[in-house]
Amino acid sequence: CVDTNAVYASCYQDAALAGALETRFEEERGRRGQIEDRALVALRSAFGVDADAWAREFGPGWRSDAFVDGLERLARQGFVERRDGRWRPNPRGFLFNDAVARAMIDLSARCWAEEGPLD
Repeated sequence: CVDTNAVYASCYQDAALAGALETRFEEERGRRGQIEDRALVALRSAFGVDADAWAREFGPGWRSDAFVDGLERLARQGFVERRDGRWRPNPRGFLFNDAVARAMIDLSARCWAEEGPLD
């Protein structure tokens, strides 16, 4: 792979790891932005979400009760189910993954009212 604008992701990844790519900008995300990023991808895999782990990770500013209420609402809408202590997308949730991701971003905004960097 010579070209850093490679067709194959592995070539791009190799160039990035070798330091052959010029960094044009770096985005700084506050705590809320990082939580929203997590929320965006949280239910895009069968691994799902452990609501208790989110509460431990995000600390005292995190509204666990509102988060669980939101996940229960997604379950009533037929997008997720709770299995083995985790909230996971069901087949319908995978089909409507973009809608679920948007709902998770909105939910995370309601559950976190503070802005600040992660420790």
